[in-house]
Amino acid sequence: MSGIDVNEGGAPDDVAASPATDAVDRSAEAVFYDGGCPICSREIAMYRAMPGGEAIDWVDVATAPDAALPEGQDRTDLMRRFTVRTRDGALEDGAAGFIALWRGIERMRWLAHLVDRWPLRQLAELGYRAFLLARPLWRGRTP
Repeated sequence: MSGIDVNEGGAPDDVAASPATDAVDRSAEAVFYDGGCPICSREIAMYRAMPGGEAIDWVDVATAPDAALPEGQDRTDLMRRFTVRTRDGALEDGAAGFIALWRGIERMRWLAHLVDRWPLRQLAELGYRAFLLARPLWRGRTP
C-alpha cells in the first residue's frame, strides 16, 4: 500500500477536478514571490513580460508593506514558498501556485492544463520541493 488514498478514477482523493471543468476562475490574480532570490526574480520578470502578465498583481514579499500581503499570512511563510491568490480568492502555493499562474499567462496555459492532473501535479510539487532545498545556495547571490 502506497499510503495514498485513490478514488474511483485512479487519482488521489486530494486531487481537485480539472480546471477545464471548474466553473470558477482559478487563474492568478496576485503572485507573492521572494524578490531576494535571483532565480525567482528572473522567472517572475519573464512571466510579467508575457501577454496576460499585466493583469496580475506582482508582490515582492521581501519589500512589500504588510497591507499588500494576504490577510492572515505570515511574511516568513510567504518568503518560503511561491504563493498565488487566484481570482476566486483561494491561496495556492508551490506547484499548485505555478499552475494557477500559468492559467493566467496566455503562452503558458497549455502547461497548466498538462501539469494539473495526476500524477504530473504531484511530480511537479516534488520538483518544487527539491528546488527549495537548493534555493538557499542562490538566494542573495548574483547569478
